[in-house]
Amino acid sequence: MQYGYKSESLRLEREKLLEEQQRLMLKIEQAYAPARLGSQARKLGLKPLLASQVGTQKVGGASQLPAAPALLNPSASFQR
Repeated sequence: MQYGYKSESLRLEREKLLEEQQRLMLKIEQAYAPARLGSQARKLGLKPLLASQVGTQKVGGASQLPAAPALLNPSASFQR
């Protein structure tokens, strides 16, 4: 009989923990949503890059975008 109560108690606790895990995972997904990140960045005073801040490089005579954008004026993107 004691094992039955313990088993039921553990099952309920597991169910409660799984619900909490789902709630926390949803909260994380909402925090990392692009719209949320954009609004938080604007609150910090960050602004989107301008086309003039991204450079290109010549590879074999052809102009290509670099694998990672090279900032021509990095401090300009952190203006407040």
